[in-house]
Amino acid sequence: MDDILGEIQRQLVDHPIIDRLGLTEAHFSINYNRAMEKLAAGDIAAAFRDFGTLVLLSPMSVQYQLGLAQAALQANAPELAMQAAAVIIGLAPDRPEGFLLSGQACLAMGEPALAREDLTDAIALADAHPRFAAIGKIARQTLIAAESA
Repeated sequence: MDDILGEIQRQLVDHPIIDRLGLTEAHFSINYNRAMEKLAAGDIAAAFRDFGTLVLLSPMSVQYQLGLAQAALQANAPELAMQAAAVIIGLAPDRPEGFLLSGQACLAMGEPALAREDLTDAIALADAHPRFAAIGKIARQTLIAAESA
């Protein structure tokens, strides 16, 4: 069994699946844009599927994890949104989006105290970087909802 697992690991490390499939960043960009369009149009199932595929192929992409978390929240899958948010926080702890999404997922799971912690962190990070002002506004609005929960 160890030989089989070792061979699989060697194949994945020595010949990444992305390279083996002949995929480039341009392929991902096209699919990301299409997934965002589907999400905006309300085709949640298709967006969810597309973001899931992107994350499987490029799990270290904050952008794809953000899309997956947003789609998961809209698909009423807050546990998956929380997992994606945790990855975002791990990859980009200085960005507020992961904390915002985590807070939203906590609210959806009926955990307002945890939501307040994450939303407070999102607000602090957004306030520290003016480019994240819109995220801060959403976090504040979500925090108000958490306070009343």
